Amino acid sequence: PSDEPSMIAALSDFAARRETWLTVVFDGPAGERRGAGRAGRAGRLRIVHSGSGRIADDLIVEMASRAGAPGDITVVTSDRQLKARVRDAGCKVMGCREFANKVTSASGETPEEKPLPGDVEEWERYFRGEG
Repeated sequence: PSDEPSMIAALSDFAARRETWLTVVFDGPAGERRGAGRAGRAGRLRIVHSGSGRIADDLIVEMASRAGAPGDITVVTSDRQLKARVRDAGCKVMGCREFANKVTSASGETPEEKPLPGDVEEWERYFRGEG
């Protein structure tokens, strides 16, 4: 999902299906919803905003560093610098694509397959009876 509400819904659904707890951290203040830097909940999903003047990456590293058992935490990111920082704090890391596949497979959906270059034109010719 590309927007925050859709991502929250997908992650909350995934956490419920897997019977696990997740935390998602967004950059910036939470706006009218809960105020800057405050956490909210959506089922088994904890929603945290970094607040004004602070990036989510720094908050994620801080949270990882304060965790009692960082080895039990998996941080989902494809950012190389963040991967290194949370690994140094003792966390595991999973790439965004791998996690998205897990979320999609848990929901029973199949990822949208994009056509290869030329596919659309080929099908258009076929349906016009030209091919």
